[in-house]
Amino acid sequence: MTIRFARRTDVMPPVPLETKHHPSAVDLLLIKRLIAETSKQNLLHFLQHEFVKIGKSYAERLIGIRLNHGGHLSFNFTL
Repeated sequence: MTIRFARRTDVMPPVPLETKHHPSAVDLLLIKRLIAETSKQNLLHFLQHEFVKIGKSYAERLIGIRLNHGGHLSFNFTL
């Protein structure tokens, strides 16, 4: 005995989009691979493009970039 069900649609759903990585779920090997594969030319754009929930201001804080009064970049490194 065979039961056949009629199709309700002939339209396939759209292909899912690749999701970005969450910063807490990456390891060094994944970061190295992402850097090797990215087309971004600087770290600020890389962080904003490759990871979810990292906007410009947060990426700047992670890197330690600040604009001084003359509009020039200054880097703040703390160890």
